[in-house]
Amino acid sequence: ELEKTVANLEESKANIPTIMNQIQQRVERLDLKVEEVKARSNQSILESPLDLSRLDEERPQQILGSIFRGQSNSSEVIVYRTNTGKRYHSRVCQWLYNSSIPISISEARMLGLTKCSQC
Repeated sequence: ELEKTVANLEESKANIPTIMNQIQQRVERLDLKVEEVKARSNQSILESPLDLSRLDEERPQQILGSIFRGQSNSSEVIVYRTNTGKRYHSRVCQWLYNSSIPISISEARMLGLTKCSQC
């Protein structure tokens, strides 16, 4: 039994270079796909990972509400709100250090938010 286990481990060990080569090839293919997407979109891929803790559960409902009310978000001014605040802010406001949730200015006003005095 022990000899069989050792033989299986030796076989697995012998396959490591092949597996590593396959992984490297897959990584290279993915890199090519990323470059294709960049070229097609003419936009850079996000340099930092997404911060999922900043997602807001209300945001999808607000977007759907805007769509069903016939409002277009494409020309709306985007402002930012926090998880807890009663004001909306510009993107560079000092008060956005804990949370920064994009929202159209009309949606901000519908929620009763007022402009930050520091922005």
